[in-house]
Amino acid sequence: MLSDRAIKSQHDRDALLKNLQGIEAAFERLEKLPNEIFEKVSQTAASDVVQQVSYAVEKEGGGFASTLDAKGFSPEELSIKQVGRKLHVCGKTEKREEDGEGSYSHRVQEFRPEFVLPVGVIQRR
Repeated sequence: MLSDRAIKSQHDRDALLKNLQGIEAAFERLEKLPNEIFEKVSQTAASDVVQQVSYAVEKEGGGFASTLDAKGFSPEELSIKQVGRKLHVCGKTEKREEDGEGSYSHRVQEFRPEFVLPVGVIQRR
């Protein structure tokens, strides 16, 4: 006959084994993850590809100037906000195109770069 201590010990071993099997399964999933991510990225439609917005920062007199390529965005679709020493620039445009046969495509473009401003920059209101 098994003692209470032996039963508890067997229960602990079973629980430990179950946990180890769970950890082993998690590691197997982690090993497969890079391939799954690569496959999904490879299947991404060209319209879903994230493109970097080009910008330039230049010294201008006693200050600086920043230019940002916002081609395809109207002034109403752009916003600039300074929060502390960060400059938040946002652009978002949505276009819906119909093919005349009842189908349509919906395209969204958005960018949100942040720039850390030099010490001493005064916020304009």
